[in-house]
Amino acid sequence: MNLRVASTADYDTLLPLFLGLREFSRAGHPPLNDDFDAVLAASREYLRDVLSRGPECRTLLTMTDDGRPAGYVVATIHEPNPLTSSGVVPTGSIDELFVDLTQRGSGAGHLLVTAACSWLAEQGAKHIDVGAYAWNRAGIAFYEREGFAPWSITLRRSV
Repeated sequence: MNLRVASTADYDTLLPLFLGLREFSRAGHPPLNDDFDAVLAASREYLRDVLSRGPECRTLLTMTDDGRPAGYVVATIHEPNPLTSSGVVPTGSIDELFVDLTQRGSGAGHLLVTAACSWLAEQGAKHIDVGAYAWNRAGIAFYEREGFAPWSITLRRSV
C-alpha cells in the first residue's frame, strides 16, 4: 500500500472513491425522494473544493501496490472555539474516510486514519473528531479499534 498527499491533479483518481462514499452512505438510509444525480453533481464540485483548500486541510490517498486507488481520507485542523465543550484548544476532524469495498481488510483504512491523526497532531490538535452513521456498525467498530470513543450523538426526526 502506498500513501501520499492528494492534490488537484488527483481529481480523476479520487472521484470514483469520493462518489463511492456517497453511494455507500445512501445505501444505508431508507429510500428518499430526492434527486441523487444532483447529489453526485454537487459532490463532484465539492471534491474540487476539498482538493484546493489551504493548509488547514489535508487529503491523503492510498494506492495498491499495482497502482489502483484503495481509499482516501480528508482531515481538517480547526482553530480553538470557546463555545465548544472540548475546551479552547485546537481540534481536528476526519471529515471523510472511504476505502474501496475490494480493499477493506487490507489495512488501507488503518494506514489512512493513522496518517491523518499524525498530521492533525503535528498541526496541534488536542482532540480529533469523526462521525459515522448509526447504521454503519462496521464503521463504528473500525473507529473504536482505532482509539475513538463515543462523544456525542445526533438524533433526527423526519417531518
